[in-house]
Amino acid sequence: MASSTQRLRGTSQNVVGRPAGGECTAYLGGHYDSVADGPGANDNASGTSLLLELARARRNDGVCVIAFGAEEEGLLGSRAYARTVDITGARFMLNFDMVAKLTRSSVIGDPALTERAGRLAQVRGLTVNRLASIGPGASSDHATFQQAGVPVLMFYAGDDQFIHTAQDDVANTSEADLAKFLDLAAAVLDELTGR
Repeated sequence: MASSTQRLRGTSQNVVGRPAGGECTAYLGGHYDSVADGPGANDNASGTSLLLELARARRNDGVCVIAFGAEEEGLLGSRAYARTVDITGARFMLNFDMVAKLTRSSVIGDPALTERAGRLAQVRGLTVNRLASIGPGASSDHATFQQAGVPVLMFYAGDDQFIHTAQDDVANTSEADLAKFLDLAAAVLDELTGR
């Protein structure tokens, strides 16, 4: 059976929110795209909605907020951003990907950040796995920042059998689970910014 590859061209955007001073010393991010076969409610409308609410409720000088495009195509949005903006030296990058269906809750990335997040989760009665990476063949936009030497932390509610399918709709999410991850993310951000 022969396989073929087709290259398509298109346009994507990153949506960037900057503080009044304009300088980014830390980042919050999540991708807003999905795949052609799925509505993307958990992957990743959940991450985008958490990102927007956290940005609204916790405005911090120097913390830029980015909704990345084209993550599903190979982290193209975050890679394009890193090519045009010097992200080295950033204090941290928090990434939100699939956070509305608790199955194998995890915080992934820098060991010191995963330890802090794990401790804050435990205080809130939320058990999270502390991982260095998602695993082989999987990634998200935090990886671009990690490669640039930025301490990263990805919030991930766990595996979802319906990602990248037509069943990844609103019924595939939990408002209560999303609220738990929002509470944890706010606590981590507050600790990192000294709020």
